[in-house]
Amino acid sequence: MDGPHVRVHRAQIREHLVFRECSAAEAETLTAYLAEHVAHKERSPEQVRLELLARCRAESIEPPTPGRCDRISTDDAGSAGGDAEAAGCPSA
Repeated sequence: MDGPHVRVHRAQIREHLVFRECSAAEAETLTAYLAEHVAHKERSPEQVRLELLARCRAESIEPPTPGRCDRISTDDAGSAGGDAEAAGCPSA
């Protein structure tokens, strides 16, 4: 669902909740965080996703779309020195 009204409404929600959109740089930072703090001890894709969403809340970042969550989680597995399958992340 996307359109001018939806974008305006989402911007209003972000402003009200004092959240910001997830930039490309923040996505890289989230990927590095997951690689350093989560990927080596957590193999469940759902748990990695929950850790990502918790980190977004802690940093006041609007949660990424499900597809972007998968990409960040998959990138995290690659950054940790293994492939996505080895880390239990679905391949994109």
